[in-house]
Amino acid sequence: MAPGAPSAGRSHEHPHLAVVLLLAGGGLVLAVGALLVLNVLSMGTIGALTPSGWTAVLGLGGIADGAALVVVGLLLRWDPARYPLWGTLAIFLALLSLIVAAGGLLVGFGLALVGAILTLAWTPSWERRRERRPPGARRQRP
Repeated sequence: MAPGAPSAGRSHEHPHLAVVLLLAGGGLVLAVGALLVLNVLSMGTIGALTPSGWTAVLGLGGIADGAALVVVGLLLRWDPARYPLWGTLAIFLALLSLIVAAGGLLVGFGLALVGAILTLAWTPSWERRRERRPPGARRQRP
């Protein structure tokens, strides 16, 4: 946790819009991955090297990637002090969703990417207070 950052129980400050966008984008990527898997399963047999086999693998990857995006959104909500880590992880997962689940039909990718960028652009109030103080100045107690 960053020095001067509040503990998890004291502050309810987090980037609300970024959390919502990450959850929505992750949900769409997860849904598209599940639809890919269900589509392949409804066709019958799956051969390992057939196009349906690869579609199933990409669908499973979409399920895993979408679930990971949802978890990152929840972690951002519960532990906002580590927002640079969650934002970086969300950008990586959003880019990965383009490969595995067609980016949640590109809408999930877009929502997750914007949520990740908003996460990295967010500055918590405890960091803004620290930036306003001149270097070496100590906090005055009343």
